[in-house]
Amino acid sequence: MSTEMISYDPGGVLLSEHGLAAGDLANLAGKLRAARDQVLADARLWAAGEEVPEKKRPLDAGFFELPERLLAEYRDQGERSEVARILENALDTLSGREWGYLPKDVYAGLMKASFTAWVMAGVGCAQGLRARGGALGVGRAVRSAVIISIVLTLIISYNFSWVAYQAFPS
Repeated sequence: MSTEMISYDPGGVLLSEHGLAAGDLANLAGKLRAARDQVLADARLWAAGEEVPEKKRPLDAGFFELPERLLAEYRDQGERSEVARILENALDTLSGREWGYLPKDVYAGLMKASFTAWVMAGVGCAQGLRARGGALGVGRAVRSAVIISIVLTLIISYNFSWVAYQAFPS
């Protein structure tokens, strides 16, 4: 277990226009310290193999050290580690062995999704550039972009799937 203390840097929330003020943090300091102490106490329980309180599961006290623990286990145990099992399952899934699909299905799906996303972005930009007349015009442009995107998504998906499965039959 790491002996490094959990610390909090409030720099990102001290925004005068809508963040916390320094006085607000001073008022929270006691509660933040108590929460940190509670997490560290739970971590000590977990590391000692003792029972972590029921209300703190399934995200047990050891959760914040999970990446370090998994990597250390992978270095020590190699192919018998949890990370190795996750990698093996991921490779099985990507290869299609696990679910019975082929890699071409994955690639076709990714290409179709990417192409459709570009078309949607283009439609949204084009409609946005045509917007006139203030908020009402923007609302009309958004409605028009959504309708056009839905129709084009259906057309693209159908045609892309048809071409993909004609060109690469199973």
